[in-house]
Amino acid sequence: MNKFWLVFKFTYRQKVCSVSFVSLALILVIGVVGLLNFDNIKQWFVSEEVSNVAIVTNNAKIYQEIKNNNELLNPKVKFHMSSESDALKNIQTNDISRFYIIKENEHKDIESKLIYKGAVEESEKVNIQLLLSKLQFEKRANDYGLSIKQIEKLGKSNVIITEKIKSDTAYSSKEAELIQYIVYFSIAVMFIIILSYSNQAALEIATEKNSKVMEMILTSISPLLHLWGKILSLIAVALTQLGVVIATILICWLFDNDIISVKGMDTEVNLHIVLLILISIIYIFIGLATYIIFAMIIGAMTKNLENINQAVMPINVLLFIPIYLIIFNIDEVNDSLIKLTSYIPFFSPFTMLFRMTSRDVNIYELLLSLVLAIAMIILLSYIASRSYKESLLAPEVSFSKIIKKTIRREK
Repeated sequence: MNKFWLVFKFTYRQKVCSVSFVSLALILVIGVVGLLNFDNIKQWFVSEEVSNVAIVTNNAKIYQEIKNNNELLNPKVKFHMSSESDALKNIQTNDISRFYIIKENEHKDIESKLIYKGAVEESEKVNIQLLLSKLQFEKRANDYGLSIKQIEKLGKSNVIITEKIKSDTAYSSKEAELIQYIVYFSIAVMFIIILSYSNQAALEIATEKNSKVMEMILTSISPLLHLWGKILSLIAVALTQLGVVIATILICWLFDNDIISVKGMDTEVNLHIVLLILISIIYIFIGLATYIIFAMIIGAMTKNLENINQAVMPINVLLFIPIYLIIFNIDEVNDSLIKLTSYIPFFSPFTMLFRMTSRDVNIYELLLSLVLAIAMIILLSYIASRSYKESLLAPEVSFSKIIKKTIRREK
């Protein structure tokens, strides 16, 4: 077991202390800090100037209402009264960005017209329209001699009382949101780590295959221990990188609690959430182990280091299949293709996790998926360990011959 930890520590330190790991960690930290503080950084470089907007009207009450509600209508502009001729001159000289012409027609209805150059925020137009509608309603009510209570009754909106029937087969809305965050985060982490480190795993084995030093190492340690020492060390390196990102987010959150706002986080953590987190961790480990072992087998098959990127293409194809299935069936969790692939070892870490967003997955389906995935890891470990030593000590022999030799030896 000491030899296993020696392999683990050596590979882990080699990867963590490498220039690429440190550089990528710094880039991730700077990127996370920049994204979380984007609004604050933007304020340093962008000065928000208050635009001038003219109001052309002969009704002092309307202008006063607009001026009193300036912050609600649009806090980025300043409204002021003007004549139509002055407003036309000012818009040509860019002293104002736009102006509203507000007047009453012969039927005493309030009409408005917007003249502008450039872009206008839709929210500003909607807010002014709502304000003018409110003034029009109050004016009509006064013309008809309605009392305040009558006006309140007329303006009272209809209320729909909602009552949800509890169901044992569905999550609550907040619980469903939190579950989706956990599942999508787990899938994203698994995808990024596999995409980043499967190539490194294949390159690691392909490099060792051409190194004469490995002949001495493999004579003193079991190929299986050596294999799993490297697998777990690569997973540990990936989790270390993930830990750096999470630590950066937590530090930013400690300095500014409003920097992170996630819906559903006020949901009470119940048994379903805890089980989902545990299942997600299990599937992340299974997914990483499956693809990394497969990458190592491909690395052992590769004779030339120059062809390693081409050799790992099957891994990328396998990796993108479940991702595209999830994207195309994002609203159809119980799609037949999703159900089928949730039992295929290379796809199940992604698609079964995706199915966990609903309560339609029973314990037997979950156990069957886990058993098949673990069986695939055992099979890949068996193939890798049996052919690992021969492929490293005989780099000139093709992989098919090594497999045939291994099978004959077992018989």
